[in-house]
Amino acid sequence: MLRRSSVAALVLGLVAGVGASLALGDEGSSAAVCRQDGDCALLTDGCCSCNEGGKQIAVPAKKKAARERQRKKDCQHTACPFVMSTDPSCSAKAVCRAGQCTLAPVGS
Repeated sequence: MLRRSSVAALVLGLVAGVGASLALGDEGSSAAVCRQDGDCALLTDGCCSCNEGGKQIAVPAKKKAARERQRKKDCQHTACPFVMSTDPSCSAKAVCRAGQCTLAPVGS
């Protein structure tokens, strides 16, 4: 019988391993990807959502659907913990700053 801490470590290891292997593409590119906040959207970063201990990132809205499909495919065998994340990204919004999609606190 596995101890509870061993199971938690196994789940977190799976989440971290798969999340780190996802290739999301053009972050850090020098080309402008947005002109206004509406050009950006939130996307789960890695396999687990904020409702499952994860975090989120800001991506170009026009690429969100394709990235979400790829994320779901890459993460189909990943088990996420049933725990609410406290990562600051989970209470942020996607905004356009200097031509790049980024996260900003809600209310800013």
